[in-house]
Amino acid sequence: MALSLRPKHRAWQRSSVAHAAGRALETAAGRLADRIQRMGEYRDTLVRTEEGWRIARREGRLVLHTGV
Repeated sequence: MALSLRPKHRAWQRSSVAHAAGRALETAAGRLADRIQRMGEYRDTLVRTEEGWRIARREGRLVLHTGV
């Protein structure tokens, strides 16, 4: 996660997200992963309010996937 403070009342943040899916059956080697796995990121614009920092805008995008 990267955070950048510009004016004192506004900030920008980028966060990475991984969506990993697998089978419920767990073996000694772990769980078998599904064929489709995804990675993405959020880019947030934060604003400081009287109650603290809040997300004013969130953009998400898919960065990487293993197939359809």
